[in-house]
Amino acid sequence: MKEHATIRIAIADDHLPIRQGITKIIADMNMDCIVIIEAADGRELLDKIAAATIQPDICFVDIGMEGMNGYDTMLALRRDYPFIKGIGLSLYLDKFHILSMIKCGSRGYISKNFSAEELKRAILVLYEEGFFLSADIRKYYPDLTEKTAPDLIKKLPDEKEIRYMEMLTEDKSYKDIAKKMHLSIRTVEHAAEKIKEKLEVNSRIEIAIYAMKAGIGKFFLNKFR
Repeated sequence: MKEHATIRIAIADDHLPIRQGITKIIADMNMDCIVIIEAADGRELLDKIAAATIQPDICFVDIGMEGMNGYDTMLALRRDYPFIKGIGLSLYLDKFHILSMIKCGSRGYISKNFSAEELKRAILVLYEEGFFLSADIRKYYPDLTEKTAPDLIKKLPDEKEIRYMEMLTEDKSYKDIAKKMHLSIRTVEHAAEKIKEKLEVNSRIEIAIYAMKAGIGKFFLNKFR
């Protein structure tokens, strides 16, 4: 570990037991680190960071917070506090959420099913090396590393494609989607083929399944965007 200072931690999660649990685990660790900020959403986190005389080194940021969500919070941290290392914290362990958070500036991702030992390792690796993925993520996505993330992010659906995927979860026809998006049916069909290629699936049913697993749909758009 770097010698000069205590590692300062911030936690943003709208579930109090999660915040309390992380704080207690860190307090019980045999290492020089301390939780200095707890927040129930991104706005509260940013306000507390702005008011703090000493700012955190690392921020654990939940994705699906009520109020200001994890994506917007991570974007704000990257913009206003680039020296703070934010890391995504979630039960969502699919590539869509992981890569979306990294795209917004996250320095990695950790499952909420972490052990005390893994949380300790996450803090040390983030502080010393700057990027961390929990073991269950590395197990299922061995191709995902700090170096490969930029290329993998390019395969994420864009905003228009997310809207298209949302409508697929509602079982809308190509004709209905084209009408709602003010596009031709051929344009929608072309978009479907592009999404299949990005997601490496073979049918619109598989696109819809991917979308539902990733939480894309009204729930995703309202809660995370």
